[in-house]
This record gives sequence, C-alpha cells and structure tokens, in this order.
Amino acid sequence: MYYFWIQVFSKENGKVRFLLYLLLVASLSTWLSIHYHTPQNLPPIFFDFSCPNSMPPCEAKINEQKQIDFKRGVNDVVRDSHRLGKLSEIYQSVIRFHAYITNETRSYISVPSTKVSVSKSTDVMCGEINFKYNTSRIIEKDFILSDSSELLFNKVADFIKTCTYYYNNDSLEDLEGNKIEIPPNEILVLEVGPNFSPSLRADYKIWIIVFIFNLLIILGILPIAREGTRFIKKQKNYFIE
Repeated sequence: MYYFWIQVFSKENGKVRFLLYLLLVASLSTWLSIHYHTPQNLPPIFFDFSCPNSMPPCEAKINEQKQIDFKRGVNDVVRDSHRLGKLSEIYQSVIRFHAYITNETRSYISVPSTKVSVSKSTDVMCGEINFKYNTSRIIEKDFILSDSSELLFNKVADFIKTCTYYYNNDSLEDLEGNKIEIPPNEILVLEVGPNFSPSLRADYKIWIIVFIFNLLIILGILPIAREGTRFIKKQKNYFIE
C-alpha cells in the first residue's frame, strides 16, 4: 500500500496527483460549508400538560412567552450561521435540512421531609408513539434557513400537540438504589418539565450537491489563480509574452 501511494504521488503521475488534490480540497470545502452553515444548539422548547381529570389523556400546551423565546432563539442561531456574507446566502439556498426533535424530558422526584430529590429520564406518549427519552424523530424533511422561525415552531408545535402524557418506569426501588431514604408514609413530590430539543441535519443528497457545487467553484477559480501566479512571477514580462 505504501508503494502504491508513492507511485501515485510521483512526478510521472502529475494528473492523478492533481485529481486527488482536487477531490481532497472539494471534500474539505464541502464539510466546512455544511458545518459552518448548519445552525448549532437550536433552543429547546418547553411545554406543559393540562390534565382536567388528573388522568390521561392530557393536553400539551405551550405558553406565549415560551413561543416567543423559542422563535427568538432560532433567529439568533440562524443569524450566527450566516458567516460568509452574500456567499452564505447562496449556500443557505442550496443546503436543505431534515429537522429532528429529541425528547429531553426529565422528572424530578423529591422527598419533602429530607429535601432530597433525584432526576429521572422520562418517556412521553405522543399519539400512538412512545417517544423515549433521548431519542429523535423527524418532523420536517425540507427545511432551509431562509424559512422563518415560525415555520420551524409550527412543525414542533404540531408534534407536541399529539402528546398526551408522560410516564416514568422507575419504581421506588430505583429511588432507594440512588440512596434516597423514604420515611414511612412519606408523600413524594413529582415535578416534570416536558422538554423537546430540535436539530437540523443535512442528508447525503445535500452533501453530494454541495460537493459538486464546490467542485465547480474550484474549477472556475483555478485558471484565475494560475494566471495570477504567472503574473506575480513574471510581472512586466507577463504582458510582453
């Protein structure tokens, strides 16, 4: 294998070497383009359950302030991904994302008399789906950054509206396993903060499209770079030849 690569990068294989360098640069620029234009750390969205009969099914609700905070957070993150000025606008029109949502809901079970609590991962029932803790589901397959934060919020809200209850499979034995002493006849307090976190991911088709896009840009720049190098080397003689 070592001998093979020596042959590839030898002077006699200049065209092959150039092709490999070209593919390497195009691949690296593709990764950088998608990485820098993918919004990172989209804000989570918190909601509450309203259970009129203290029993499921319940109704998931997002209050107005949490809606405003989510939309503002999305706008801030998208703005931060606009790093290359007008060139970013081109990439943002090319790159399309799958929007995912992840269940990050946790329950907090506390013993009032001892003021000790333990945090537990919590599943949420959404429609017929048992949305397990720390798992993700796709909510939109064609999201672009020029879309408004309202669109992403609506997709998240539509999914949340299908959620009817949360539950924790952990038992009292699990609490005792966490070294929490439960006095006799103690009433435990359960607090739950339903919390879903969205994320954007480019699929393999977008990687191919951006790769071809960057390859065309590089091929267009190479002749200009070559002539610019010749001008720097020859200076006045460049125009005489």
